[in-house]
Amino acid sequence: LLADVDGPTGRYRMLETTRAFALEQLAAGGALSSRQDLHMAHFVAFSRAAMAGVRSPAEAHWIELLDLHWDNLRSAFRRAMDPGHADAAATLVAHLSFEGQWRRSEALAWARDALDRFGSDQPLGHVLLGAAGIAGMTVGSS
Repeated sequence: LLADVDGPTGRYRMLETTRAFALEQLAAGGALSSRQDLHMAHFVAFSRAAMAGVRSPAEAHWIELLDLHWDNLRSAFRRAMDPGHADAAATLVAHLSFEGQWRRSEALAWARDALDRFGSDQPLGHVLLGAAGIAGMTVGSS
């Protein structure tokens, strides 16, 4: 583990070989899926807080946190694309495709991906339709 004390918060990182070994051990013990679900749930909640944070006086701080955690948000979205997690996918899209310059095109591309995967008839389908429509207008594809 590597301690990273630069940036807005202290955090720990691990070498990719350590991460791969840990994932193998979780899979071997039958705990990988539940840990992926916990990770996804944590970052869905983080995205909710971030949406409020970027619309507050602490906007710069929250944008820095979003950049810091983008790989985790991306991983949470990949998990949310698994069957049974349509609400999590739509929630991440809703919270991360807000107005702004920061990584918006990727989050809007997620809307198209989730819409293709889950369709618009699921409970949060309207969120995916709206974000995919914005993506078509702003990113240049539909």
